[in-house]
Amino acid sequence: MPTYSKQAAKAISKISNPFKQKIKEAIENLPTLQREAIFLKYYNDLKIKEISNITGDNENTIKSRLFNGIKNLKKLLGGGIFEEESQHIQTKM
Repeated sequence: MPTYSKQAAKAISKISNPFKQKIKEAIENLPTLQREAIFLKYYNDLKIKEISNITGDNENTIKSRLFNGIKNLKKLLGGGIFEEESQHIQTKM
């Protein structure tokens, strides 16, 4: 079971329980590298450059993992919950 930063725990606590569980399950079902990028970006509020420094991977690789992770979350959750963020990452590529 992944651990969350204080910021993430606070954000997750505001989400309704049934939906919160669906999000947790969807994230846990992502490939490891996508899950890592999602956690570092959205739960730890790190910038792409910071994630790159932590993982040792280049920034374009991190952007790709975030884009694909969001795309997979959309599939797993069955909708456009992450549509805006996905478009934002894609335009930065």
